[in-house]
Amino acid sequence: MKTILGLDLGTNSIGWALIEIEHEKKLLKIIGLGSRIIPMDGQEFSKFNAGQKITSAAGNRTTLHRARITKERYLLRRDRLHLVLNLLEALPEHYKIEIDFERNSKKCGQFKKETEPKIAYLPTKNSENKYAFYFEKAFEEMIRDLQKVNPHIKNEKGKRVPKDWTIYFLRQKALKEKISLEELAWVLLSYNQKRGAELDEIENDNEKSDEFKEPLDLKVLSAERKMDKDGTYFEIVLNDAENFTYKEYTTLQLTFKDDIKEVLKISKLDEAGNIIEEKSTYKISDLYILTLSKIDHAETEDKKFKHIYNFIYTNGWKSEKKKEKWNKSYNDLSKKLEEQTKEENLKVISNLFVVSNNYNHNGIPEKIIPNIKAPDFNSEGSKDWTLLKKKTEKDAIKFNIDNGYVDKETGHVKHYISPKIYDVLKDDAKTGEQTKIIGGLFQTIDRKFYRDELLQIINTQKQFHLTLEDQSVIEKCVKLLYPHNEDHAKALLENKNAIAHLLAEDILLYQRPLKSKKSEIADCKYEIDYWKEDVDTTTGEVTEKPTYKKAAPASHPLFQEFRIWDKIHNIKLIQLEAKDSEGKSETNVDITSQYFNPEHYQALFEHFNNRSTVGIDSFLEFCKKQFGLDVGKKGDRKIMWNYPEEEEFKGNETRKSFENRFKICGFKDFDSFMTQKKEIDLWHYLYSVNHNERKKVSETKDINNSKFGKTSIQNFFIKYFKDKKVEADVFEKLCKDFENYPKFPSKYASYSAKSLQKLLSVMRVGDNFLTVGEFDERWQGKYLNRAKAIIEKEDQID
Repeated sequence: MKTILGLDLGTNSIGWALIEIEHEKKLLKIIGLGSRIIPMDGQEFSKFNAGQKITSAAGNRTTLHRARITKERYLLRRDRLHLVLNLLEALPEHYKIEIDFERNSKKCGQFKKETEPKIAYLPTKNSENKYAFYFEKAFEEMIRDLQKVNPHIKNEKGKRVPKDWTIYFLRQKALKEKISLEELAWVLLSYNQKRGAELDEIENDNEKSDEFKEPLDLKVLSAERKMDKDGTYFEIVLNDAENFTYKEYTTLQLTFKDDIKEVLKISKLDEAGNIIEEKSTYKISDLYILTLSKIDHAETEDKKFKHIYNFIYTNGWKSEKKKEKWNKSYNDLSKKLEEQTKEENLKVISNLFVVSNNYNHNGIPEKIIPNIKAPDFNSEGSKDWTLLKKKTEKDAIKFNIDNGYVDKETGHVKHYISPKIYDVLKDDAKTGEQTKIIGGLFQTIDRKFYRDELLQIINTQKQFHLTLEDQSVIEKCVKLLYPHNEDHAKALLENKNAIAHLLAEDILLYQRPLKSKKSEIADCKYEIDYWKEDVDTTTGEVTEKPTYKKAAPASHPLFQEFRIWDKIHNIKLIQLEAKDSEGKSETNVDITSQYFNPEHYQALFEHFNNRSTVGIDSFLEFCKKQFGLDVGKKGDRKIMWNYPEEEEFKGNETRKSFENRFKICGFKDFDSFMTQKKEIDLWHYLYSVNHNERKKVSETKDINNSKFGKTSIQNFFIKYFKDKKVEADVFEKLCKDFENYPKFPSKYASYSAKSLQKLLSVMRVGDNFLTVGEFDERWQGKYLNRAKAIIEKEDQID
């Protein structure tokens, strides 16, 4: 008898059959058979053939669901905006009549069925041009403005100006001058389409305990051409505290004065948390448009990558790509470059690249030729998006500074984006190019640029349109949008700038807060929050069931201390080879009790408490200093602990993070100042208030009763340092650093904060803490009296 499994492997299905054959009796028996169909579309097939990861069915559903939710919220914002603009009498008639404004209708504020009018285009009876541009007057005004840079802009062939440019002309005009209410309605509706990205939380990149990463945006003070043995370079000076200077090796100048550089400063720290300047490194990244001049091809004996292509750029840089097979597209591109060189054709092949390099504290680059790669804007979570976003924002800020968009009172630069966009369109009008704005030049930008611009437009237009300040109209808007939310409606009406807050914060820029997942946090098994009735579904019996408090976050200072004491009480000092009283050899002898007393345990706690992590080397170094033990070296240990040699234990990560930031900002008295109460206060503020709320300005009064604006983090630190004199520059650095403090990890302990306090009271040992013996003496009598009272109460109940 023989059993055979047959498989039919197809591109999107698998067939199987299990058969049994008896050759002697010539019998064939089918034990089982079946098939598994794998549905795949054309896109998945192409990904599969290219060796790429195929998204799961659940992942595809999530992507489609996210798109539907995004569209739904976009439409909801537009409908709410329609309702307000209608009450402000700002909607054009041809647009207004296509919207349902019946208050009892479920589609109030939505377009009527099978209609979707365009606010900027008016339907006509003309068969050739079915739509006429509604804001023709603003368009003509823009043309007159563009003729200042190109007098023939309207007539010259190839210089036709699209009507849609008018929206950017109106947006930058509305910042300072009057526009009509209908034009304002068009402007406001445009902010619903592109409103920027808002960061929910800041990621923590400081993974190592002995280093501190500091992201900086530094301005270029000068860029001077020089030469040394390695070739031509530009000496670039940045405007940080030390005027950091570095070398950028290139034959063509790519960095110019007043450029903004993305710098990641990585500071090495000693055990005390002090910066080791000579070990500090700088990673500088930027986006450059590089022109390709030549492609060299070579073959190797490497079995995996047989072909190497060297891409050489006009500034002397080059990048390498390894391929398993000969690449036809690279070969065609190489021939094209050679033909251009022969024909002296001015057409060049240029692309955007991410260029990064590491520099030591003296500005010497790690590599003469930096890392060059094409940016990845397709994959979700790509850091190239972040770099592009920051570069776009820096260009906009630089433009605003150069063109006087600065607050006269504070000197702070305005975060506007439309003036920069309109300036690009002016260049297009001059050169005849067509720059892609949405999804092109400004693919991603922070929402604060749109927020500042939108609020300024509304506040400027309030000066020219009394409707925007009519309290009766504002009351109608609030009651229409919030018929049941009385508290929010009351707060809005009490706001002096109610219409700006309503349009900007409540409608156009509103972002739903993330849902709380507190229910998923484990309960503390000791602290009871309250008792609730529990009904047995079978018997109907009613009993009281306790509901426990939620566990504290793992980043809470009390849990950080609890974790250290828990580890210290379990740690053992093991001597690998020893002799007993009779002179016999023993191995792995526990000698903890011979050396550790309460004072030593407290010293070990301080050792853990002042570090993020503690490994065996750090622990044995402590034992060597405290007890004078010969611990040996790695590979020849004489003393060990009762854990694997490679294991590392966590210290007080929260305190160490605070210490690093305080010391880097120049605060010198951290150890004496940062008590556990101070540590908890700072942790509680950072845990409860996100980075956007920390930057919000609130009105405060000084000693002379004069009003001035302070951010939330500034107000907190003013109270925090009320008993400590802090230098002004140190205070400013602390506020700036902690306003961008990253979110604590979403990890939780097994106990609540109150339970941790009680547990710590019996875990702490040493002169500064309550020892176990003292605990028994002081509290034993109290617990006996309490037990006696409980017994007496039970007797009375019986």
